[in-house]
Amino acid sequence: MIKAVIFDLYGTLLELTQDHRPFLQVAKHCTSLSVQAAIHKALVNDCPTLDSYASLLRLKTQLNLEGLEQILADDLLKVRLFPDVLSALEKLHDQQVITAVISNLATPYIRPFDTHNLRTHFDVVLFSCECGLSKPDPAIYQRAIQQLNLAPEEILMVGDSYASDVVGPEAAGIKGIHLVRSGEDSSATAVIPSLESLFDFV
Repeated sequence: MIKAVIFDLYGTLLELTQDHRPFLQVAKHCTSLSVQAAIHKALVNDCPTLDSYASLLRLKTQLNLEGLEQILADDLLKVRLFPDVLSALEKLHDQQVITAVISNLATPYIRPFDTHNLRTHFDVVLFSCECGLSKPDPAIYQRAIQQLNLAPEEILMVGDSYASDVVGPEAAGIKGIHLVRSGEDSSATAVIPSLESLFDFV
């Protein structure tokens, strides 16, 4: 019996309708790390501003960080809630199913989560920038299992990333469901086109 559902955030609950990837633009100027390693730093450290992120990377290149901050703020203002989210969360609540979020994100991307009042819907919230762990590191799923105080087989995870939301949790004993809103093919055994289809598994 499923007692909890863990959700990914962006691409699953929230849509970045406009994304200029300002953290990536800063990461590309880091000469001491690969772009991938530099981006990982943003995901597992508390960097509330691009300036704090540039300091973390010890960038020596002059960047228009003020301009990038404005672009970031505009991107975040245009984040929208997918239309199937609230009804799915309310239905899970009615069924007394515990809900959680695990998301890889840089600190500013928490803002839309709170702007859309999503925090009140979740019992456990694990953001990579706050806990220092990121998907698909097995440790982040183990932490969720511990905080939910359930057996892995009592938990589902749903998200739009096959690697992070299906393969990663399944390695920890959690069944992963791949949310493919575009209708494209998936390697996952459990695939849904919207959150409305989640209830085939709960």
